[in-house]
Amino acid sequence: MSHIYPITASFTKLYTVVRFSCAAFFAGDLEKARVILIEALHLFQSIGNNKAQGIANNNLGNTYLALYEETEDCDLYRTGKEHFDDAVVIATHERALCRADDKVDYTRQLSNRHFNRGIFVCTMCKKMTSGEVRLDSGLQDILAAKNLDDELDLLVNGSDLLLEVARFERIVGRAHGMISLASKCIEDVWGIAGLLDQLESMLFRNWEHEEHPLFEEINRVGRQQQIYDLHIRHETTKGKTLAAAEFAVKMLTDDEYIIASAYVNAVIALAKFFQDLNSEEQQKIGKRKKKQILRERLKQRRESQGMTEEDGADVTADANGVISKEHSSIVGATMGGKRKELKHANELCVLKELKVLLKDNKNFTSVSNKNIIFCLDYR
Repeated sequence: MSHIYPITASFTKLYTVVRFSCAAFFAGDLEKARVILIEALHLFQSIGNNKAQGIANNNLGNTYLALYEETEDCDLYRTGKEHFDDAVVIATHERALCRADDKVDYTRQLSNRHFNRGIFVCTMCKKMTSGEVRLDSGLQDILAAKNLDDELDLLVNGSDLLLEVARFERIVGRAHGMISLASKCIEDVWGIAGLLDQLESMLFRNWEHEEHPLFEEINRVGRQQQIYDLHIRHETTKGKTLAAAEFAVKMLTDDEYIIASAYVNAVIALAKFFQDLNSEEQQKIGKRKKKQILRERLKQRRESQGMTEEDGADVTADANGVISKEHSSIVGATMGGKRKELKHANELCVLKELKVLLKDNKNFTSVSNKNIIFCLDYR
């Protein structure tokens, strides 16, 4: 029985390391996460635990990517890439030797690690001029992850509801990652639109089943917000600020509570929309076009709620063509750390009042827009 102790101690240490390093990572203390993971990796190497080494290497690679996003220190590339390479090698070996019952888990693990390494390489290559970093290498990893995801979908085949939840979360992560690369003008080799279509289809298919596991931790409205958030980022990346603003307005006016990251992206999208309206190009459209767009949005909302023209008699347009409704108010969001509730407000009033909020809180528009685009290992 003496051999059991080191194995038990190893997995106890792994659980502790993953828990504390992830806590430090998501709290923003990247250096602390890095130090914890390096010490753990040395321990796992000394006792020959390959599985634990793979997890530590993958999470270290993600930590180096996050450090690069903060510092743009290109010297982080070689070390981060080595950790990812080791993680992929270990995951490939584990998948080749796993039992049939474990094929889904190990396929997902390998796919995540290819995707993480692809995001890492593609992100770094935009700043590094040396031949050490090749964009095509990163894109090959992205495509490898896509092929493994396709294989994973065939393995699952909708037979397990919990696995369908994991699939939804996986697609959300893939979409965030690809949108991040698109914002850096890197080719969309996966197909962001297809990912968003898959999410919409999954949500629509299960919408009437509130007891579905998909809505257990995040309810239906929250899942819809996750998709709207992706649409906002995608449209913003393409320079379509009006389309992004429309998604933002719908989320801000229809939902009482909003996911924090989605709220930040929505407000930033509206800020860009107003900035574009003030630009020389948008000035050509004129206030008439602006008023027309907003009036059409209000009309659609009236019709969807069964309102008549008389019900909307108190709707007016200000000097800038922004339509507002008297006695409507938005109080919705986190500004300067203070949480407020989102009440019943029409979207046009939201546009007007957010314009004031953004004007009075200039620093808010520069909030760092960080989205989780990679997959930490918890297993």
